[in-house]
Amino acid sequence: MHDELEAWKSAGQYFDYLGFDIFYRQDGLQLGTGPVLLLIHGYPFNSWDWSLIWPTLTEKFTVIAPDMIGMGFSDKPTAYQYSVHDHADMHEALLAHLGVGSIHILAHDLGDSVGQELLARNQFGDQVYGKQNIESITWLNGGLFNEAYTPRLLQK
Repeated sequence: MHDELEAWKSAGQYFDYLGFDIFYRQDGLQLGTGPVLLLIHGYPFNSWDWSLIWPTLTEKFTVIAPDMIGMGFSDKPTAYQYSVHDHADMHEALLAHLGVGSIHILAHDLGDSVGQELLARNQFGDQVYGKQNIESITWLNGGLFNEAYTPRLLQK
């Protein structure tokens, strides 16, 4: 493994989600002393893809960047029903595990759809693992409507 990637992994942690190990990095301001920024990436990316902007973000936020189940350093079960709803559940479970009640979200690619699901749950009180108030959300380079997306053969 590349040295920088190994250093990223070494600075992370794992939490249990439905019996699976989910990798996440948390850095920046001490939890509870400033705003929390949740980074939600997209396939095939992982939390390390945020590494170039990580130093800037951690100056102003407690930054939490998990690898979704099936991606990055998280477990990759083969017999699993992957879905946007489940990815949203995993993010909620991680935030509940960390005791986070208020977040800002920066989402990319598939993370846009997960962020949209989290926002809808926030608006309608449909959280699965407890309420997190979403202060703001920024979507980057993604499709907000999964049903309208048709991946090209290369992407499959």
